[in-house]
Amino acid sequence: MPVRRRHRGEMRDLGAPYAPVVAAAAPNSFRDCVPVEPAMPSPPWHQSHYPGKAHLLRHAAAEGQLVFVRCTRCRRRAIYLAEDLAKILGPERDALLPPFPCSRCGKPDYVVVECRIPWQDEIGTITVRRPGGQRQLWRMVKLGDP
Repeated sequence: MPVRRRHRGEMRDLGAPYAPVVAAAAPNSFRDCVPVEPAMPSPPWHQSHYPGKAHLLRHAAAEGQLVFVRCTRCRRRAIYLAEDLAKILGPERDALLPPFPCSRCGKPDYVVVECRIPWQDEIGTITVRRPGGQRQLWRMVKLGDP
C-alpha cells in the first residue's frame, strides 16, 4: 500500500481508488476493476512556483517584475530588472533559472532566483543592477532612475 509523507511529517495512506468496469460476465469481480486517476490537482506544496505554465523572462518583463538573485553559499545578492535580462539572455529563457553564476564564489549551483513586482515604497530606494556602456558592464542605480 503506498504511503506518502505530508508536509508536516504526518504519514497518510494513499490506497489507489478503483472504479468497477461494466462487464457482462462478472460485474462484481476484482479483476474487472481498473485504477482511476484522481481528479484533484496536486497539493500546493508539491506544485512549481507558477503551476500550469512556464514563467519566462518575457512574462516577467511584461509584468514589470524584478529578479532577485541570491547565492546561498556566500550570501551575495543582486537585483535585476526582468526586461534587462530578457534583452541580454533572450525572452524565451525561464525566469527562475539562475541568470549567471555567482560572481564571488563562481558556483551556479547555490544561486536562488525569485521574481516579484516591486512594492510602492521600494521605488527610489532599492538599488538595481542595470547594463551600462558598450562593454557588458553593470552599473548600480536606484529603482525608477533611467
